Amino acid sequence: MHFTAGNEAIDQKLHDIGSSGPVVLEPDYSKLKVVGLTRDVAESYVPMNITVSYAGQDGTAKPFLMIINWLRVGKDWKIASEIILPVPPVPAAKG
Repeated sequence: MHFTAGNEAIDQKLHDIGSSGPVVLEPDYSKLKVVGLTRDVAESYVPMNITVSYAGQDGTAKPFLMIINWLRVGKDWKIASEIILPVPPVPAAKG
């Protein structure tokens, strides 16, 4: 398989994000949770607000959940993966 066009689109998107306006991450460390999965693997969860002011976005902070998988390498902990999920809005009450 050949993904050149996809890679170019991704490169362009990352360039646009990095060069066209501020992105502010505000983790709520008071709600940080860390779970040890094994001796050498852990997972952390922290809610955060992300404010984006590029590509026509208004700069309003929106809620996300950041999940990081950690791997112990020797005496150090390294990030194995990072996922940032949007938190959906609470549906309006009916009736």
